[in-house]
Amino acid sequence: MGSGTKPMIVTSSGNLDAESPCLNQWDYYFNHHERRYKLFKVRDSAQAPYLLHFQHGQKRRRCSLETNNPEIAEHRARILIDRAIDDHWRSIRQPNLLPPDHPSSSLAAVIEAYRAVATISPRVAKTNVLALLKILERVNGERRDPAKVSLSAINKGLASGFQDEMVRRYCADAPKDDPAQREARERALRSTRSTIQQARSMFSRKGQQDLIERYQERGIIIPKCVEEFGAAKLRGKLHKSDYRVPSDAIIQRTFEAIEEKKDDVSLYLAFWLGAGAGLRRKEIQFCLWEHLVNVDGVLWVAGGLGKNGQQIRVPVQLRAAQAIAPFRSTGWVIPERGDRWAKRLCAWMRGLGWETDKLLHELRAYCGSLLYEKNPLSAMRFLRHSSIAVTERNYVRYGSQSSPIQVL
Repeated sequence: MGSGTKPMIVTSSGNLDAESPCLNQWDYYFNHHERRYKLFKVRDSAQAPYLLHFQHGQKRRRCSLETNNPEIAEHRARILIDRAIDDHWRSIRQPNLLPPDHPSSSLAAVIEAYRAVATISPRVAKTNVLALLKILERVNGERRDPAKVSLSAINKGLASGFQDEMVRRYCADAPKDDPAQREARERALRSTRSTIQQARSMFSRKGQQDLIERYQERGIIIPKCVEEFGAAKLRGKLHKSDYRVPSDAIIQRTFEAIEEKKDDVSLYLAFWLGAGAGLRRKEIQFCLWEHLVNVDGVLWVAGGLGKNGQQIRVPVQLRAAQAIAPFRSTGWVIPERGDRWAKRLCAWMRGLGWETDKLLHELRAYCGSLLYEKNPLSAMRFLRHSSIAVTERNYVRYGSQSSPIQVL
């Protein structure tokens, strides 16, 4: 410390209010060692971390407590105050403010445990982890190392904060007329609901998959605020109900024009895998030629993992099978790695007049809808849904309402 003077923590009796941009609505007071201390924020946000001021000599330093939970912030502040009183100024700047047995663990510990105990495919687990990291990044405005993120940051306010931020972004990019703004808002809320549900699955307590209990068995104690994140009420509808279904003329022109794209092998094969086998984007990207097999004269996709982590097994429509056959090879069906082929396909479809979102997914919906007209059970199996109700709610929008391999 040089001069031997102990550092002073600025308390409510100091002149902090006159010099700091603290927000009174977030001020938090507590007593420690017969003195009153104040925690504050510099951003007007429920997600902003609490801070504490230290003063040593003529220098005043502001220390972030790295949490927006006032109770945990108080606990950390008490540790810092005790360190300052004991003249351990250097240790105040160390990131580990909590004792090993404190109930607020790091997000990195949970991610490691989740990957070890979750009974889902590694790819699905990775998607769920990325969903939670995306939420934290959007709300906090920066990407942080999970090892430095306390579980106190995962709370009820995180869900609403993420929805608010994404609504702001979607609306900023949309035209300023009322219908466009309303659609952008609904799309943002629908998208955020999906992302939040993916993140929540990391803390599921359903059935035998009680992940929180499994974490506790590994010595990771999940604070109550995490369960509040899981129970927080979300805005918006989970499923889209207003689709911009293309006209019959646009659909017919699309299936004619695709034959002019044979020189773009990735785009061409992706189109027919989406329309003829109902594969999703990532399923198309990771499809191998060895997954395409003939069963009693019918081409099937029999291999690769679907959205639910189960093996894909679905017949390919005859028209699609005939289009794919001349390109038979080995290795990846889509020779181009990455997702540029998907962007080109969507841009090409938009140029033909398709206006709905997720155009590649819409090819899957088109074939599923036609199948539903012929046989609802076949449509459910083709789309790989858990029930016919899911098919009816989300995919029955084409056709007027034989064989299930002759509808295209």
